[in-house]
Formats: sequence, C-alpha cells, structure tokens
Amino acid sequence: MASPRDLSSKTLMIKWERYANPASVQPAKSLPHVQVSVSSYKDADSNSRQLTALIQKYFDIRELDAPTLNEIMSKIEVHEREIVAGEREQKVDIYYNFVGIIG
Repeated sequence: MASPRDLSSKTLMIKWERYANPASVQPAKSLPHVQVSVSSYKDADSNSRQLTALIQKYFDIRELDAPTLNEIMSKIEVHEREIVAGEREQKVDIYYNFVGIIG
C-alpha cells in the first residue's frame, strides 16, 4: 500500500505533467447544452440582423402590397372569435420572418 507521501507525490507529478505539457491533457467532454446555447445565440443574432435590414428597407413604405407582406411575414393566424365581458374579441397572431411573434 502506498504511503500518503507517495500519493501526494504522484498527484503532484500528474499536476506538473498537465502544467508542463498541456497537449497531453485530454479535452473535457463536450458540453452540448453550451454548444446549443451558443448556436442559438448566433442564430438569433443573425435573424435580428436580417429583420433590421427588412425594417430599414421598408421604413418609409407608402403602399403595402402582397410581395412586401410575404417578405416581412411568414404567416398570420386568425383565431376563433370569443365573447369576453360582453365584447367580441378575436386574437390575431402575426409571425414575422426571422423572429416569429413580436410582443
């Protein structure tokens, strides 16, 4: 059985080897959730840049036509009409290209 002094010497040698030769250290296991987060951030950044470009393109628009709507929005969902507190209400969801529903 190894003595405590031998164990600490082995531990010290392992640590020194890692410090002196970083190439010998095995890389840590991949962190999939971190990679997904970074990827999601990059996608969101790209999407927001594309939406900003569209907003700048159509900022002073004078007429809204079908091609413009198709370029800005991916879909519009019109929900069933409901009566709430005696008033008729109808929810409409507008899905914008690159970002989905806003608000």
